Order: sequence, then structure tokens, then C-alpha cells
Amino acid sequence: MLTAAVIIAVFVLIGQSVLLLILLKAVKQHFREQQILQEQMVYQLVNLREEWKDKQQI
Repeated sequence: MLTAAVIIAVFVLIGQSVLLLILLKAVKQHFREQQILQEQMVYQLVNLREEWKDKQQI
């Protein structure tokens, strides 16, 4: 009986570890996507500023 409980506990811990790894991978992907979006926004703002400067010089 004790052996069965230990085996079940090990499988539960393994399952929790796998779920945690999946969650961490999803969070990492989310933050990577956010970083890419921020980089794109900065790039667009720099381009807009350059266009505005060009229009001011004309």
C-alpha cells in the first residue's frame, strides 16, 4: 500500500514538473513576443521622427 502511494506521489510530482516546464516555456515565449513588439514600436517611432524632421526641413 505504501509503495503504491509512493509511486502515485512520484507520478504526481513528475506531472507537476512537466506542467511547470510547459508554463515557463509559454511565459518565456510571451515575453519574447512582447520584446519583439516593443522593438517594432521603437523602430516605427524612430522612422516617424525621421520623417517629421525631413518634413520640417522642407
